[in-house]
Amino acid sequence: QPVAGADVLVDIRTTDVEPRLLARLNLKTDAAGRAALEYELPSSLVGRPQSSGDAEVQLIAQVTDSGDQQEAARLVRTVTARPLRIEAVPETDSLVAGVVNQVFVFVRTADGRPAPATLTISGRNETIQTDPRGLAVLPVTPPQGAKTVSLNVAARDADGQTASQRVSFTCGQQSENFLVRTDRAVYRGGESVSLTALGGGREPVFVDLLQDGQTVVTA
Repeated sequence: QPVAGADVLVDIRTTDVEPRLLARLNLKTDAAGRAALEYELPSSLVGRPQSSGDAEVQLIAQVTDSGDQQEAARLVRTVTARPLRIEAVPETDSLVAGVVNQVFVFVRTADGRPAPATLTISGRNETIQTDPRGLAVLPVTPPQGAKTVSLNVAARDADGQTASQRVSFTCGQQSENFLVRTDRAVYRGGESVSLTALGGGREPVFVDLLQDGQTVVTA
Protein backbone atom coordinates (compact mmCIF):
# COMPACT_ATOMS: atom_id res chain seq x y z
CA GLN A 1 0.00 0.00 0.00
CA PRO A 2 1.13 3.61 -0.52
CA VAL A 3 3.38 5.03 2.19
CA ALA A 4 2.18 8.58 2.87
CA GLY A 5 4.18 11.14 4.79
CA ALA A 6 7.50 9.34 4.40
CA ASP A 7 10.71 11.33 4.38
CA VAL A 8 12.62 11.24 1.09
CA LEU A 9 16.26 12.30 0.89
CA VAL A 10 17.59 12.71 -2.66
CA ASP A 11 21.24 13.25 -3.47
CA ILE A 12 22.13 14.38 -6.98
CA ARG A 13 25.74 13.60 -7.81
CA THR A 14 28.14 13.70 -10.71
CA THR A 15 31.76 12.66 -11.26
CA ASP A 16 34.48 14.77 -12.86
CA VAL A 17 37.90 14.47 -11.24
CA GLU A 18 36.15 12.85 -8.27
CA PRO A 19 32.54 12.30 -7.13
CA ARG A 20 30.78 15.58 -6.45
CA LEU A 21 27.48 16.37 -4.72
CA LEU A 22 25.38 18.74 -6.83
CA ALA A 23 22.35 18.97 -4.56
CA ARG A 24 20.65 17.37 -1.55
CA LEU A 25 16.86 17.65 -1.46
CA ASN A 26 14.39 16.76 1.29
CA LEU A 27 10.86 15.73 0.28
CA LYS A 28 7.78 14.02 1.69
CA THR A 29 5.54 11.50 -0.03
CA ASP A 30 1.91 12.44 -0.68
CA ALA A 31 -1.18 10.36 0.02
CA ALA A 32 -0.41 8.23 -3.02
CA GLY A 33 3.11 7.54 -1.76
CA ARG A 34 4.72 9.76 -4.37
CA ALA A 35 7.25 12.56 -4.20
CA ALA A 36 8.20 14.65 -7.22
CA LEU A 37 11.10 17.00 -7.73
CA GLU A 38 12.54 19.31 -10.35
CA TYR A 39 16.20 20.21 -10.50
CA GLU A 40 17.99 22.34 -13.07
CA LEU A 41 21.36 20.86 -13.97
CA PRO A 42 24.43 23.11 -14.21
CA SER A 43 24.96 24.63 -17.65
CA SER A 44 28.13 22.58 -18.07
CA LEU A 45 29.35 19.29 -16.68
CA VAL A 46 32.65 17.52 -17.21
CA GLY A 47 32.42 14.70 -19.74
CA ARG A 48 34.21 11.41 -19.25
CA PRO A 49 36.37 9.74 -21.93
CA GLN A 50 34.96 6.31 -21.01
CA SER A 51 31.48 7.71 -21.75
CA SER A 52 32.45 9.15 -25.16
CA GLY A 53 32.65 12.64 -23.70
CA ASP A 54 29.24 12.54 -22.03
CA ALA A 55 28.64 13.32 -18.36
CA GLU A 56 26.65 11.21 -15.94
CA VAL A 57 24.32 12.27 -13.16
CA GLN A 58 23.33 9.96 -10.32
CA LEU A 59 20.12 10.31 -8.34
CA ILE A 60 20.24 8.45 -5.02
CA ALA A 61 16.96 8.38 -3.10
CA GLN A 62 16.48 7.16 0.46
CA VAL A 63 12.97 6.79 1.87
CA THR A 64 12.26 6.58 5.61
CA ASP A 65 8.73 5.80 6.79
CA SER A 66 7.07 6.58 10.14
CA GLY A 67 8.33 3.26 11.53
CA ASP A 68 11.91 4.28 10.73
CA GLN A 69 12.18 1.63 8.01
CA GLN A 70 14.41 2.65 5.12
CA GLU A 71 14.66 1.81 1.43
CA ALA A 72 17.11 3.22 -1.11
CA ALA A 73 17.31 3.33 -4.91
CA ARG A 74 19.79 4.73 -7.42
CA LEU A 75 19.38 5.99 -10.97
CA VAL A 76 22.11 6.98 -13.45
CA ARG A 77 21.30 9.28 -16.36
CA THR A 78 23.40 10.55 -19.26
CA VAL A 79 23.91 14.27 -19.83
CA THR A 80 24.97 15.01 -23.40
CA ALA A 81 25.19 17.73 -26.01
CA ARG A 82 24.89 15.02 -28.69
CA PRO A 83 21.40 13.51 -28.53
CA LEU A 84 21.98 11.43 -31.67
CA ARG A 85 24.91 9.15 -32.50
CA ILE A 86 26.02 7.88 -35.90
CA GLU A 87 28.03 4.73 -36.46
CA ALA A 88 29.15 3.48 -39.88
CA VAL A 89 30.40 -0.09 -40.36
CA PRO A 90 31.60 -1.50 -43.72
CA GLU A 91 30.61 -5.02 -44.70
CA THR A 92 34.29 -6.06 -44.66
CA ASP A 93 37.39 -4.86 -42.84
CA SER A 94 38.45 -2.74 -45.83
CA LEU A 95 36.55 -1.44 -48.86
CA VAL A 96 37.31 -2.91 -52.27
CA ALA A 97 38.25 -0.32 -54.91
CA GLY A 98 36.20 -0.32 -58.09
CA VAL A 99 33.36 -2.35 -56.54
CA VAL A 100 30.08 -1.21 -54.96
CA ASN A 101 30.61 -1.78 -51.24
CA GLN A 102 27.90 -1.72 -48.60
CA VAL A 103 28.36 0.49 -45.54
CA PHE A 104 25.83 0.01 -42.75
CA VAL A 105 24.92 3.27 -41.02
CA PHE A 106 23.30 3.11 -37.58
CA VAL A 107 21.64 6.07 -35.87
CA ARG A 108 20.81 5.83 -32.18
CA THR A 109 20.02 8.05 -29.24
CA ALA A 110 22.54 8.79 -26.52
CA ASP A 111 21.03 6.03 -24.36
CA GLY A 112 21.27 3.45 -27.17
CA ARG A 113 17.71 3.39 -28.53
CA PRO A 114 17.27 3.16 -32.34
CA ALA A 115 16.62 6.56 -33.92
CA PRO A 116 14.91 6.52 -37.33
CA ALA A 117 16.38 9.48 -39.22
CA THR A 118 17.01 11.07 -42.59
CA LEU A 119 20.65 10.91 -43.68
CA THR A 120 22.55 13.37 -45.84
CA ILE A 121 25.89 12.26 -47.28
CA SER A 122 28.58 14.70 -48.41
CA GLY A 123 28.86 14.92 -52.19
CA ARG A 124 25.43 13.33 -52.82
CA ASN A 125 22.27 15.14 -53.77
CA GLU A 126 19.80 12.57 -52.47
CA THR A 127 18.90 11.77 -48.87
CA ILE A 128 18.58 8.30 -47.36
CA GLN A 129 15.93 7.24 -44.87
CA THR A 130 16.83 4.73 -42.18
CA ASP A 131 14.43 1.94 -41.25
CA PRO A 132 12.66 1.84 -37.84
CA ARG A 133 15.81 0.26 -36.36
CA GLY A 134 17.82 3.35 -37.31
CA LEU A 135 19.67 1.36 -39.99
CA ALA A 136 20.45 2.34 -43.58
CA VAL A 137 22.68 0.69 -46.18
CA LEU A 138 24.93 3.11 -48.03
CA PRO A 139 26.53 2.07 -51.35
CA VAL A 140 30.13 3.26 -51.64
CA THR A 141 32.38 2.71 -54.67
CA PRO A 142 36.00 3.74 -54.02
CA PRO A 143 37.93 4.81 -57.14
CA GLN A 144 40.81 2.68 -58.35
CA GLY A 145 44.01 3.48 -56.49
CA ALA A 146 42.23 4.98 -53.46
CA LYS A 147 43.80 4.11 -50.13
CA THR A 148 41.11 5.69 -47.95
CA VAL A 149 37.55 6.96 -48.39
CA SER A 150 36.08 9.63 -46.10
CA LEU A 151 32.43 10.66 -45.83
CA ASN A 152 30.53 13.27 -43.84
CA VAL A 153 27.25 11.77 -42.63
CA ALA A 154 24.52 14.00 -41.17
CA ALA A 155 21.32 12.74 -39.53
CA ARG A 156 18.04 14.43 -38.55
CA ASP A 157 15.24 12.65 -36.70
CA ALA A 158 11.52 13.42 -36.61
CA ASP A 159 11.98 15.68 -33.55
CA GLY A 160 14.53 17.85 -35.36
CA GLN A 161 17.51 16.52 -33.41
CA THR A 162 20.65 16.39 -35.51
CA ALA A 163 24.09 14.81 -35.55
CA SER A 164 27.02 14.69 -37.92
CA GLN A 165 29.95 12.34 -38.13
CA ARG A 166 33.00 12.10 -40.38
CA VAL A 167 33.89 8.47 -41.11
CA SER A 168 36.94 7.09 -42.89
CA PHE A 169 37.61 3.63 -44.30
CA THR A 170 40.72 1.98 -45.68
CA CYS A 171 40.63 0.51 -49.17
CA GLY A 172 42.14 -2.64 -50.63
CA GLN A 173 42.86 -2.97 -54.34
CA GLN A 174 40.37 -4.71 -56.61
CA SER A 175 42.93 -7.21 -57.92
CA GLU A 176 43.93 -8.25 -54.39
CA ASN A 177 40.64 -8.09 -52.52
CA PHE A 178 37.04 -9.20 -52.96
CA LEU A 179 33.66 -9.08 -51.26
CA VAL A 180 31.55 -12.06 -50.23
CA ARG A 181 27.82 -11.67 -49.62
CA THR A 182 24.97 -14.01 -48.82
CA ASP A 183 21.40 -13.28 -49.84
CA ARG A 184 20.19 -13.55 -46.23
CA ALA A 185 21.57 -13.30 -42.72
CA VAL A 186 19.65 -16.26 -41.25
CA TYR A 187 18.67 -19.59 -42.85
CA ARG A 188 16.64 -22.62 -41.86
CA GLY A 189 17.72 -26.19 -42.41
CA GLY A 190 17.12 -27.31 -46.00
CA GLU A 191 17.15 -23.78 -47.45
CA SER A 192 19.56 -22.77 -50.21
CA VAL A 193 22.32 -20.22 -49.65
CA SER A 194 23.02 -17.79 -52.48
CA LEU A 195 26.62 -16.56 -52.32
CA THR A 196 28.08 -13.69 -54.35
CA ALA A 197 31.78 -12.85 -54.64
CA LEU A 198 32.78 -9.46 -56.09
CA GLY A 199 36.31 -8.58 -57.11
CA GLY A 200 38.56 -7.73 -60.04
CA GLY A 201 41.02 -10.62 -59.92
CA ARG A 202 40.89 -13.66 -62.20
CA GLU A 203 41.91 -16.20 -59.61
CA PRO A 204 39.28 -18.78 -58.63
CA VAL A 205 37.30 -18.35 -55.42
CA PHE A 206 37.16 -21.34 -53.07
CA VAL A 207 34.34 -21.59 -50.55
CA ASP A 208 34.35 -23.81 -47.47
CA LEU A 209 31.17 -24.46 -45.47
CA LEU A 210 31.97 -25.10 -41.83
CA GLN A 211 29.75 -26.56 -39.12
CA ASP A 212 30.98 -26.59 -35.51
CA GLY A 213 34.47 -25.77 -36.78
CA GLN A 214 34.54 -28.69 -39.24
CA THR A 215 34.54 -28.34 -43.04
CA VAL A 216 31.48 -30.09 -44.47
CA VAL A 217 31.45 -28.73 -48.05
CA THR A 218 34.18 -27.29 -50.31
CA ALA A 219 33.32 -25.58 -53.58
